[in-house]
Amino acid sequence: MSLHDLSDFFSLSRALNYSLQDTAQGRFFILSYLTNKQPFQSRADRNLVLKAIDYIIDAYGKMSRRVGPPAVLHPLRATALLIRTSERLDVVDILTALFHDLLEDISPLKQTDELRVSLERDLISLLDALPAEDAQTLQDRLKYLTKKPSENYYTYIGRIMNGGSITADVLRVKMADRLDNTLDMRMDLQEAFEDTDFYQTLFETLFVSCFRQCPTTEWEHPFPSPLNGSKRLFQLFKNSVLLTLIRRNQPSESMGKESLVLFDAIAEASLREAQRSFLHITRFHLKDIGRQRDLVMEAMDYCYHGGIQQATLPKHHTRLDGLFKEYFGHANKAQKKRQLDLLYKDKPLMIQATIAFAVIFKNFIRDEQFYIRGIGVEGIEAQ
Repeated sequence: MSLHDLSDFFSLSRALNYSLQDTAQGRFFILSYLTNKQPFQSRADRNLVLKAIDYIIDAYGKMSRRVGPPAVLHPLRATALLIRTSERLDVVDILTALFHDLLEDISPLKQTDELRVSLERDLISLLDALPAEDAQTLQDRLKYLTKKPSENYYTYIGRIMNGGSITADVLRVKMADRLDNTLDMRMDLQEAFEDTDFYQTLFETLFVSCFRQCPTTEWEHPFPSPLNGSKRLFQLFKNSVLLTLIRRNQPSESMGKESLVLFDAIAEASLREAQRSFLHITRFHLKDIGRQRDLVMEAMDYCYHGGIQQATLPKHHTRLDGLFKEYFGHANKAQKKRQLDLLYKDKPLMIQATIAFAVIFKNFIRDEQFYIRGIGVEGIEAQ
């Protein structure tokens, strides 16, 4: 399985979702998909992970993701992605990935007394089955992975980065989490132009004077998604912040092989999502080729001269300046929503933003020293 490939991700998600419907044998199939058929060191380890799978299925119940599928698919897929970067199965790593969102997602106040007591009993049983040191390690990791209500995204990632001896293990789980969130944005859409070549489209837009996109009658806009274009771009912003803070605190030469694989997969998946967003906007929203050409040229000039290398303040003559600060970097949820709504209405800026993100993630892939200056654990310090 390619970690960043959307088709492979869909196949994994379908298999897990189908297995959830099998009440008798489903968990065994789920375990097989999670581990990619790697062997456990002992039957006890295997049985413990099976109990953990049962636990999160019961805990998440009928909760669903924003894009529709069952919520429990997220920790299952994130665990599968993590395991595919690992040379051997580690029970504490697996349990950390399975439970990484548990404290945020599951509210005891929304459970019946019977279910709450049952889940508490099962969780205690799971922890008791682990060696005392492993049980403590698992609890410590989950505390770091749980975002506090008072934290913004920058300080949250900064706290993970300062986790001492457990930082590397917690960070790998966080990267698997972000990778799944990035791929999961397209679960509700099958784009008609999924196989369209982004670079060929750019070339023809810029250099072929008679270039015409397919007639609009051949393209039907998909049903509205809970994650519209500006919300998808916000997810790419979060990935930019995560990869930047990792690069600032953990240079590539100090990262292990497993972490590097996940880092590159996030960058590649984000690059492809930026490309899909560009194709979507130019096919369905802003269709004038001449206007597209002008916007691409402006964005190219901005990126080529270093505009994407640091967070910037808004300027009247350059649309992309201030993008992070003005539209994505707000701690207040209501203000962030207002700004994302404004961005969604500004399709020319969205086109340029998709190009800027594509260049950012291409730089993360190609240049081991690249990160966006002005982004730190305190927030954005725009230049």
